Amino acid sequence: MNVIIELINEINPYCTVKKDTELIEEGILSSLAIMTLINLIESRYDITIADEDVIVDNFRTLVEIKDLIRKYCESEA
Repeated sequence: MNVIIELINEINPYCTVKKDTELIEEGILSSLAIMTLINLIESRYDITIADEDVIVDNFRTLVEIKDLIRKYCESEA
C-alpha cells in the first residue's frame, strides 16, 4: 500500500492518506486525479486497466485501489 500512497502523493503532495481514508469524499482524488493515478499505476505495474474498471467504487480507498491492482497483476501472471 505504500506504493499507492506514494503515487497519490505525486498527484496531491499535501494530503495524508491512511488505509481507510475516503479519497474521493475527502477531496484527495478528483476525476482528473483518478485518471492521472490510473496512468501512474499502469506505468508502475505494467498493466492496462480496462475502461469498465474505471469507476468510483474502485478508487474510494487504498484497499479498493490495491484490490484493483491485484486483480490485474494476478490476471497477467
